[in-house]
Amino acid sequence: MVLVTGGTGLLGTYFLLQLVRLNKKVRVLLRHNATKHEVLELFKIYEPEKYLQFYNSLLWVEGDLLDISSLEIALKGVTHVYHIAGKVSFDENQKDELYKVNVEGTKNIINISIEKQIEKFCFISSIATLDIIPGQPYIDEKAEWNFKNIHSSYASSKYAAEMEVWRGSQEGLKVIVVNPGIILGSGNWERSSGFLYDMAMTKNAFYPSGLSAYIDAEDVSKISIQLMDNNSIFNEKYILVSENATYQKVFQILRKYFNKKPAIKISDFWLSKIALFSRILPIKKKLNKATFLALTSKTGYCNKKINETLGFTFTPLKKSLEFHANNYLHYKKIKND
Repeated sequence: MVLVTGGTGLLGTYFLLQLVRLNKKVRVLLRHNATKHEVLELFKIYEPEKYLQFYNSLLWVEGDLLDISSLEIALKGVTHVYHIAGKVSFDENQKDELYKVNVEGTKNIINISIEKQIEKFCFISSIATLDIIPGQPYIDEKAEWNFKNIHSSYASSKYAAEMEVWRGSQEGLKVIVVNPGIILGSGNWERSSGFLYDMAMTKNAFYPSGLSAYIDAEDVSKISIQLMDNNSIFNEKYILVSENATYQKVFQILRKYFNKKPAIKISDFWLSKIALFSRILPIKKKLNKATFLALTSKTGYCNKKINETLGFTFTPLKKSLEFHANNYLHYKKIKND
């Protein structure tokens, strides 16, 4: 039996799909009042003939990462855990909630996994926990958290959550930690992936000077499951990225696909001014220093370790962007009809 937390989120739905494709018995931790709609919609996209069969095979259990008694029930009879649930926000006003969900929640499920003698535990972290090593042209798994650097509260919470996972490994739990780049997927358009496509669809789109690393959500799920199914691999971390690309390239691909005029580059100087004014003005969304540094960073990420371990063939960035852009347009059409 496999337990998945965060199964109704963007990435979680892909894990559910891949696990049921492999005929795994899957239990999904579902928060009170959470909807299953996104899971069904994603299954329809990828498995139009078998989506109901796959969807109906899922076992749902109500619970919460902060409710220890519910976690004890959810983990009963489970052998493998995929911990995907977490709060994603770059609003510094949500610092306390980020810590509570991402750190305390992870601590709780790690403790109970140790108690229940779970065979293997996979934690989905983020490249946000990896800092640049001075003098190195890219970031790899040797990169460590630098306490002197400026970090967002989100990155700090994910790093602290990782420390809980490694603490679990020291207490006998076999773990896998994966650090995906920016995840491209379909679904959850109002909460996550839609943000990029919404920006690319605007009349006048702007892009910053930096670059980042990207990976398709389906690739993240497939790789993570392969790592979990290999009994000889444990207590390892892997950067999961298919390609490093400038924001200019990403917007170029999407704007062309949407038949829009090219996006406009915003210089680091003006982006810094926007960041400053956003922090001064009484507006809800603020551009903090950590986000500014991320948007202007020119350092890429290395996927050599996962390539050497699995020899995985990643979905090309352009193919991934256009596939999800097409699903985004279909979603918008249905919504507006």
